[in-house]
Amino acid sequence: RTILQRAHLWLREKGDPLAIVSMDRAPAGFHARHSVQRRVYLYRILNRIAPPVFESDQQWHVDRFLDANLMAVAAKRELEGEKDFGVFADRRVARAVRRDGENATVRSNDEVRVDRRGDEVHIWFVGRSFLRHSIRNMVGALQQVGHGAWSSEDLRLLLARGFDSRASSRKVLPPTAPASGLTLWTVEYPEEFASQAAEDSGRPNS
Repeated sequence: RTILQRAHLWLREKGDPLAIVSMDRAPAGFHARHSVQRRVYLYRILNRIAPPVFESDQQWHVDRFLDANLMAVAAKRELEGEKDFGVFADRRVARAVRRDGENATVRSNDEVRVDRRGDEVHIWFVGRSFLRHSIRNMVGALQQVGHGAWSSEDLRLLLARGFDSRASSRKVLPPTAPASGLTLWTVEYPEEFASQAAEDSGRPNS
């Protein structure tokens, strides 16, 4: 209880609109970032003429019609699987590229799904890890597909440029989608950590 109270006080002082509902002891060897098995992100686009009233901080408002079917096909065909997503990465990734070599920008997208739900277009990204700003840049590219300005082939050619072409690619890259539409939906860890945590929580003074 004391830890929760102090955490809430710290968040309040920072002005962050966050709340910690519960916490538990982590098992040995657990790392909140490196132990992740899968991350699921949701990007929400409000696709209508009228702007959002209640959720403007949780959606990207695009007033021109988006063809979600075209976006879905391009996303599945070009953005799923293990590929070099460096062209979509923030330029600060350059330090990691110099340190870790050419494979530093290779990631595996388990799933990229596009669904239309009424006035909203939902884009789901599932994978173990993502490069900084890559999801928002991929959304920006898919927006061009949805408008008919780009094809799946254009997306493939852009990916083929790689991270080294980042500077020259800025001329063809669409603007980065705003952060307001992006939500970290869930984080999944191996079952072994959950089982170990359950065992540890039942031990006195563990």
